[in-house]
Amino acid sequence: MSHDDAQEDSGELFRHDPAFKTLVQDFPEDTIRWLLPEALERYGAIRDVTFLRQEPAKRWLDEHGRALDIPVKVQFENGELIVVVIEHYHTKEAFNIFKLGHYTLDTIQAHPELPVVPVAIFADPHKWRYSVQQEIHNEALDTVWMLFRFRLEKLKDHRANEMLDTENRVLHILTPHFDYEKHEKVQLLLKA
Repeated sequence: MSHDDAQEDSGELFRHDPAFKTLVQDFPEDTIRWLLPEALERYGAIRDVTFLRQEPAKRWLDEHGRALDIPVKVQFENGELIVVVIEHYHTKEAFNIFKLGHYTLDTIQAHPELPVVPVAIFADPHKWRYSVQQEIHNEALDTVWMLFRFRLEKLKDHRANEMLDTENRVLHILTPHFDYEKHEKVQLLLKA
């Protein structure tokens, strides 16, 4: 079995959206600490986390294989509220920035009083030669008519050996999905 095959096998659990969604639901504070550390620096500790009810828009009901978005409302110590829309993809080929934009707009429409931060997490077991489209920028007549960006989080961008002693349970659980050398696998699996 090659190194890539071993890493692909170790990533099988999080190749499925429901397993990842369960991880986020089990450890929401750790998920937010991992994905938005600057929010904690700016707004203080997490006071409350609520999973918002997800009502799929009619246009998505007949779409096969639609990723499950996870809208999470987070309240911080200073009272600030934000919604984080978390999308999980097992490969970059499954990603479509326009669909993520639609999911984000649906969340903004459902909760217009709250700022929304879209996050796309990729559990692709292979390193990328090129990235996914990270911005929709539509400009004409000296006016920006639409600008959409999201936070991109690739698990392979993290070094597994740097996460072995983390207190963040989400990062600890995801450690085998991070980048590591072949000789580090046994130590990694024993500690994870």
